[in-house]
Amino acid sequence: DRLFAEKTLSPEELELYDRLASSLGARMPTPDLVVALHAPVSVLLERIRARGIAGEEHIDRRYLDDLHRRYERLWSGWTRCPVLHVETGDVDLREPEAQEALMARVEAALLDPRSIPSRSPDQPDLFTGAVAPRPGR
Repeated sequence: DRLFAEKTLSPEELELYDRLASSLGARMPTPDLVVALHAPVSVLLERIRARGIAGEEHIDRRYLDDLHRRYERLWSGWTRCPVLHVETGDVDLREPEAQEALMARVEAALLDPRSIPSRSPDQPDLFTGAVAPRPGR
């Protein structure tokens, strides 16, 4: 998505990303549901260190705090589809029981029409950052 691209790509790479996202974005269907997984930054840092993936050792608290703020801003105005926010700080999603519990929450959110907020077409696109046009324009 654009928020992550802004944090990680050079200006030239971001320009290429924007061109590709604009081209593909018009063809992308609106999702039925977005699942946003959250955990405290301290937990994220522990998980990153435990994974031991090369290149991730440079991810620090400041980077994650900034990314968190950017996503919170995005989700606060998100109305294209429902957003299921799931706190995962105390959950190990590698465990089958946790995966089943998460899937149950996703299925419930998809099935319960009361969980779907009204939609507003004037919001930033997740990939391009552009504001979607109103239908009929």
